[in-house]
Formats: sequence, C-alpha cells, structure tokens
Amino acid sequence: MPPPDDASADPLAAALAQRASDPFGVVPALAAAADAAAEAGYLAPHARDADEFADAGDRVRAVRKMVFALGYLPEDDGRVEPDPPLRIAIMQFQTEAGVTVDGWVGPETWTALEDLYTFEDETEITRWAHTPERAAVLARAAQRRLVALGLLEAEPHDIQLTPAQLGDAMAAFADIANALKLAATALPRDYSPATLTALFDHDGFVRRLADFDPAARIGSPARRFIERLAGIELWLLHYGVDPGAAEEDAPAFRAALGKFAADLASQPGSAGSGFDPGNFAGTFPAFFRETLALAHEGESISAADARALATELAGRPEVYQPAWLDRIKAIGGQIWDGLKRAWGWFKRLFASAADKVRNVVRLACRLGSEVFALVRDSLAALPAAVGFWFSGELPAPAGIWIQHDGDFDFRVAIRRDASASDLENSVQLLRARSDQFVFALRVLRVVIDALTAGAASFAGPLGAIRLVAGLIGARGDLQGAFGFWETHREELTA
Repeated sequence: MPPPDDASADPLAAALAQRASDPFGVVPALAAAADAAAEAGYLAPHARDADEFADAGDRVRAVRKMVFALGYLPEDDGRVEPDPPLRIAIMQFQTEAGVTVDGWVGPETWTALEDLYTFEDETEITRWAHTPERAAVLARAAQRRLVALGLLEAEPHDIQLTPAQLGDAMAAFADIANALKLAATALPRDYSPATLTALFDHDGFVRRLADFDPAARIGSPARRFIERLAGIELWLLHYGVDPGAAEEDAPAFRAALGKFAADLASQPGSAGSGFDPGNFAGTFPAFFRETLALAHEGESISAADARALATELAGRPEVYQPAWLDRIKAIGGQIWDGLKRAWGWFKRLFASAADKVRNVVRLACRLGSEVFALVRDSLAALPAAVGFWFSGELPAPAGIWIQHDGDFDFRVAIRRDASASDLENSVQLLRARSDQFVFALRVLRVVIDALTAGAASFAGPLGAIRLVAGLIGARGDLQGAFGFWETHREELTA
C-alpha cells in the first residue's frame, strides 16, 4: 500500500520540507533513508569492509553466481549470506587472481571478478596471461567461455581440465574462429595469448558476424557456435536465455529470438531489420547488427538518459516496486554485465518493448548504486571535513601552526627549524581537506536538490523506488564528480 503523501510521515520528506530553515537536518535523514533502501535490496553498492559484505544481500548472491561459474563452488544455492564455503571460494579466487586475500569482496576483488566473468567488456588478457601466478584463474575463465560457446560439455564445477584437454578445446575454437574469419589474422591452434585474446573479445565476434555473408557455407560446429553466441547476446539483453544453453532448436532460445524480433518490429517508424527469428541461420548477420547497434548506443550515458530513467521510476513506482526484488534476485550477476546493451535497449526499444520492467530494474539498481556509493562516502566525509574547518586550529606537523577565525582568515606560524617536507605536508593536508569539504557539499547539494524536486514522501516500499529515482536523477549533474571521486577516493574517505 502506498505511503501517505503527508511530508510528516517520514523523516527524509520532513527534512527536505524544512531544508530552508535547517539545511543540515537533511544529512542524517538522507543517510538513514539511503541505508534503509540498500538494506532492503533496492541498491547494491560495493562493500567497504567484511561486515558490510556480510549484509550486502544481492551483491553476495551475484558473487556466489560468479565464483560458481568460474568453478570455485560445487553449487550455486542462491543464498545471500556469505557462508564458509563461499568465503573459502572467494579466498581461492583471490589467491589465484593475485589480489588481497581476505574472504570478502570489495572493489579490488570485484574488479578482478568482472574482468574474468563478464562477456560485454573485453578482458584485459595481458593482466592475466603474462603472470604465471595467475595462470589457474585465467584457465578457469577460458573454460567458462568455451562451455558457453558450446566447445566444452561440462558443468562449471567440473571444468578443471588437463592442459592437453584445454589445448584441444582451444584448437577447436581456433578452427571455428578461422573458418568464420573472426580475427584479423589466423589464430594459432593452441592456448596462446593471441587465441585467448580472441576468445575473450565477445564484441569482436559480434562485429564480424554482423558483416558475415549468410550465403557462405559453414559447418555444423560453426553454426552451433553462432547460435551459442546469439544466446549470450540475448542473455546480455535479459531476454531469458542463459549463456551456454542456447541452441536454435531449444524452445527458450527460439522464444527469446521471437521476443527480440517483436520488440525490434514494434519500434515507431521501423522499416524492418531483416532479421527473421524463424530463419535464424539465414538472417543471423541482421540479428548481430541490431545487438551491436544497441551496444554502441549504450556506450555513453548522458544526463538526459539518467533523468529519463529517473522519470520513469518516479512516475510509476507501483509498477516497479512489486517486481524489483524478484528481478534483482533472479538476474544476480547480470546486473553488472550487458549494461551497454541494456542502455541501448532503454534508449531505442523501451517505449515499444512488451516487457518494460526487466532492464529498467537492473539499470536503476546499477545507476542508483553508483550514486548511493558517492553519497555514502560524501556523508561519511562530511563530519570530519566540517569538524576540520570549524575546529579553529588545524592539525599540522610539529613546528607549524595553522589557525583560522570564523571567517576563515588563516594565520600560519612556522618555526625556523621546521623542515621543507613538513611545510609541504601541511599544505597538502590543507588542500586535501579543502577538496574533501567542497566535494562533499557539492554532492549533497545536487542530491538534495534532486530529491526535493521529486515525490513528497519517501516512506515505505514506494518511497524506496522514489529515493532511487532521485539518486539517478542527480547522476547527470554529478558526472564530473565521479571522475574526481575515483582519482581522490582515498583522500575523500580518509
């Protein structure tokens, strides 16, 4: 049941209503509302420590799915608690990936997981192939790709092959890739950096198949490979097909092809793409041209795109709230894979798509989580920044004294024996605290303005959707802040 519109019904709405007389009253209310939305599962930000990871819910479920797919777990039971088997699997992955071994997943481990697990973004092979200590984790990721492309028959937890078996599978891949001319030059039939680079270049496959001559004669292994690749594309677009399970005669694959074709055909002014789901073998280049175009359209997210998504959420929270948690639970790690294609779908196919919810939820969760993390760190930095500036006397090395009055007129005294390095450290500290203070206030001003312009009440489940919409609406105005945040994260969160 929707919450009442009375602003007094929840603290955030009440604080926003009183912001003119008490601007700082919004800060604790915003912090509480954002944390509640994350705890309820509407947002999935990076964990900052082991305790946060233990409560990360859908992020834990996504990690479980990813380490299972890479062969570190015997099963994926979908649990959102990081139990001992999952912690052991994470530590094994961290050991093989050469990242900090601590049994929980923060930004460092997540980046490594994404690089090896996701299809859409090209894997940085040089990071893994030229480091002997990381050979095992690269082999796991390669085997997962080979399974998804139909070149290995195995379950994820059974994919630990001997070097000879892996070499045979890579040779089979090279034969198909060379027959379809999927690489600029002929690939060696072995487990080499050149063949691995091609194996992990999913978008490269799509680009070349988009220009393929469907009249060319291809054998059944290559045809099966193309069908599997199409299945991965449909998975990235969230059309209900799992990677590694798509064959042209499989009902789920055919149904997904039909839904995608229907969404393409229902675009206003559509003149037809040339793709016929009933004749996939003869029209697959048109299919790949369409998915490639969506990926290109979704490469950049403008402020207008973010606002359009925010408007859709805020305008129909009753549509998205019932489906939100179920959808996030169902798609797991797919929240973070296929985002370019999902944005292309939103820009071009959303208005005419039969199922409008599926990609909106994952885009909103991803984008809202990004802004939430930025706001969270800004809120965490603000008390220290405010205390620093209003303390009167600022911390400095021995022999240097920095003081200011209420108007921020600074007085600096330096002993004659103070070192140049101490003076430089004092200047750097002052600059970092200044940046922290300005950055935190800028982020909060933009977010508070966006929330004030939104719905009156943020209480209850519909309020969580409205809060996410407000965060997403602020993203465009915070575009520059993201780059600054990434560059100065350690200083801003110190």
